[in-house]
Amino acid sequence: MLEDEIINWSKDIYQEKIANTQENFNTIMLVHLPLADLLDTFVFGLTNRHMPMDQAPINWKTDEFLQDLERIFEARPPVGQNEIKSIRRPKLLDILHDWIVGLESQPDEQHMRHRIFGYFGSLRLVDAIVAKRLFERDGGASQELAPADAAYFKEIFGHDFQVTTNGQNERLIVQLIRQARHAYTTRAWNLQKAYDDVMIASALNEELIEAAIHTVVDNVLTNESQPAEAHKRLVQNLQNIFLTKPTVSIPQQRDSASIAVFKEDVVAWGLAFYKTYSDRMDRFQQEELSSEIVSDSVISMIDDTIYATIGKALEGGDVLDSTQVRRLESECRLIFRQSPRLSDESSEGMDPNFVMDQISEWAKKLYDQRVKELGRELVTRLERYYVLEKIDENWRQHLHGIDELREGIGLRGYGQKDPLLEYKREAFGMFERTIDSINRETASTLFKVFDVGGEVEEQHMRRIEPQSFATSHSQVEVFKQVMAAQAPRQQQQRAQPARPGERQRVKTVVKAQRVGRNEPCPCGSGKKYKNCCGKYA
Repeated sequence: MLEDEIINWSKDIYQEKIANTQENFNTIMLVHLPLADLLDTFVFGLTNRHMPMDQAPINWKTDEFLQDLERIFEARPPVGQNEIKSIRRPKLLDILHDWIVGLESQPDEQHMRHRIFGYFGSLRLVDAIVAKRLFERDGGASQELAPADAAYFKEIFGHDFQVTTNGQNERLIVQLIRQARHAYTTRAWNLQKAYDDVMIASALNEELIEAAIHTVVDNVLTNESQPAEAHKRLVQNLQNIFLTKPTVSIPQQRDSASIAVFKEDVVAWGLAFYKTYSDRMDRFQQEELSSEIVSDSVISMIDDTIYATIGKALEGGDVLDSTQVRRLESECRLIFRQSPRLSDESSEGMDPNFVMDQISEWAKKLYDQRVKELGRELVTRLERYYVLEKIDENWRQHLHGIDELREGIGLRGYGQKDPLLEYKREAFGMFERTIDSINRETASTLFKVFDVGGEVEEQHMRRIEPQSFATSHSQVEVFKQVMAAQAPRQQQQRAQPARPGERQRVKTVVKAQRVGRNEPCPCGSGKKYKNCCGKYA
C-alpha cells in the first residue's frame, strides 16, 4: 500500500539522519565520560545543589536530595536525613558510590544518560564535571591546573577546549566552569540543526508525548503475548519516560477497538501528568521570580534609606564634616546593627556621593552575608512578611494623618492662604515621609531579625501570623477605649465591681415626674418651662 511505502521511506530517512548525526549526538551527550563517572558526577552535582558547602547543615534540603535520588535510581540510599548532615562530604560520596554499584538492577547506559540529562540538565552536568575533578584533587583551592586535568577536560569537552586565565583575582574553578560552558554550548549550537532533526524539536511536547505512548504501546503489544509480561514491560517503559507508574492496565481483549480505547486512556494519563508537571514548574518559576522581585525591592529600600540618612546628616550643606560623619555612623548602627568605618582624613570634609557609594556597598555585602547564613528561602519569607507589615502599618498611619489634615485644612483660609494648595503641599510631604519611614523600618527590622536569628524569628512569625489581621482590627478600637476612659464618673462607678465583703446595693428605680412645656418651671423662676430650663432641653 502507498501508506506503508511512505512510512517505510520516512523511517529510512530518519535512520539515515540518526546515523549521520550519531557522532555529534554522542558529543552532546558526553559519551566520552563513562557511565560510572557520569553517575558519580550527577550525585556530586546533586549534592552541591541541595547541600551547598557554604551553607550550614541546618539549611540543607536533605529530603529533596533523597527524593531526587529515588526518582532517578528508583531506590533510596542507606542513609537518613539527619545522618547525612553529620557525614563529611567525601565519605558521603563514597557511600553513595558503593550504593549505586550495589544496586540489584543496573540501569541501561543510554536510558540512564537521557534520564540524567533530562532531569538534571546539561549545563549543570558541565559544572559538576569541572567542580568534581578539582574537588577530588585538592578541594578546589588550587589556582593552577595540572596537565592531567587539562587532558581530562579536553577529552570530555573536545580538543579545541583551551584553558586560559584572565589575570584577575578569580578562582580557577570559576574560570574553568565558564570556559567549559562556553565550549559545550558552542559545540551544541553548531550541532543544533542535526540535534533537532534527531529529536524532532519542531513538534509540540503534547504531540511528542502522544507519539511516544503510541510507539511504546504498539511495541509492547506486538512483542509480548502474555498479559502479565506485557503489563510489566509497559509499566517499566512508561515509567522510564514519565518517572512514575501509570494508572492504566492492558485490556484482556486485544481487538482493535479495545486497543484504541486503551491508547486513548494512556495518552490522557500522560498528558494529564505532563500538565501537572508543567504547571508545577511554572509555579516554581513564578515563585523564583517573585523572590527576585522582593529581594530587589529590599535592596532599593536599603539604598533609599542610606540616601535619606545622608541627606538628613548634611543639614543643607555640601560636604560632611567630622561631626556629621560620626552622627551618620551612629544612624547606620541604629539601622544595620553595625556601622561602617568612614575615613574622614580630609579637613575639607567628605563628598556625600562618595559616602553614599561606600555605605551602600558595605550594606549590600552585609546583607548578602546574612542571606548566605540563613538561606535564601528563609530570607525570602522574612522579606515578604516584614515588607508587607511595614507597608500596611505606615500606610494606615498615613491615611489617618490625611483625614486629620482634611478636617483642619479649612482654617488656613483665615491666614490668607489657599487651603487647596496647602493641602496638596502638606499631603505630598506626608507621603514622602511615609515612604522614608517604610524604607527605614523595613531595613532596620530585617537586619535586627538577621542578628537575633532567623530560626527564632521564623517561629515567632509563624505564631503571630494567623493573628495579624485580628490585631490590626483590634487597633481600631483604641479610640473607643480612650473615649470610655473619659466617660462621666457615674458611668465609671456603675462599671466598678463591689469590694470583697461588701454587699452590692441595688438602687431603687424612681420614675421622674415629667414637666409639661407650658407648666411653671420647677426652678422657681415663675417662667414657663419651655422658656426657662426647658429651652435647651
